[in-house]
Amino acid sequence: SYISNQDLKNSVYISEDYPTNILVFDFGAGTCDISILEIANSTKGYRSKNLAISRFEALGGNNIDKAIARNLLLKQFLNENNIEEHEFRKKEINIILSRLEKSAELLKIKISEQLDLIKNNADFVNIVNSNQIIQVNNRVQIRSKKGTFTLETPKITYKEFTKIIDDFTTINIQEHENDKDLKNIFTPITSALEKAHLSSQDIDYILFIGGSVKNPLIQKSLKDYFEDSEYLIPSDLQAHVSSGAAIHSLMHNGYGKNLIDPITSEPILAMVKDGGGKETLTTLLKAGTTIPCNDITIDNLQIQRKNQAIIEI
Repeated sequence: SYISNQDLKNSVYISEDYPTNILVFDFGAGTCDISILEIANSTKGYRSKNLAISRFEALGGNNIDKAIARNLLLKQFLNENNIEEHEFRKKEINIILSRLEKSAELLKIKISEQLDLIKNNADFVNIVNSNQIIQVNNRVQIRSKKGTFTLETPKITYKEFTKIIDDFTTINIQEHENDKDLKNIFTPITSALEKAHLSSQDIDYILFIGGSVKNPLIQKSLKDYFEDSEYLIPSDLQAHVSSGAAIHSLMHNGYGKNLIDPITSEPILAMVKDGGGKETLTTLLKAGTTIPCNDITIDNLQIQRKNQAIIEI
């Protein structure tokens, strides 16, 4: 979709001597999806190949909203009503947090828009670490058996917002590899790079997609990580996925041609028993295998019973 709306030769340089690697960073409301594509220039024109896919459904822009609601707005709500958190049941706290999330989203959008206006300002670093306040006129009212409570004007400072975004962008992944609750944009990025057998220096272009990428702090974190890459930021960050799906459908269903062949995002594994009867995982299809794939011969497995004709996977 992006290429169809751009002059490819002007926006992306495709060398005739080596393939160009493009990482698509799609950070929406509910997921953070990574694709790495290889585009080459041949005598027949451009050739594209999907090298890796990494889907991360545990992280989306709504997780940032939840963090703002939990870490900032709940404290404002409790202070404004002169009440302690332990005075509410857990169920009531969850309801309060869900009501605060809309204000959190409005604050996130407003402060991201303000940061976008000054992202090229020489004083940007000082501003994002300042105590300047951003607020929204979105009165929150909660009725409970203890009475009616309100938060009149939800607010956030640049420094507070920067701290929350840091939690999603600057954690050392290796130090937290056993933390299953870790929600960080570099989790799917490093996963995709490993599957494609590439390093960050091998990525030529980053294509930003998704509403959550409008946040300049998210953009900056990727620019810091991929120092040698160039960045492609469409004017409309939220329409390219659906538009691209329509283009792909036209080519596939109308002309019988895939612009990019689908691949397995994760390996396909089977649980088998070794000679000692111990169960172990065996890889049948590696991550990144083009689908449909060529026939694969597996010669180290045995059936469980005599005359067995089928193995279900």
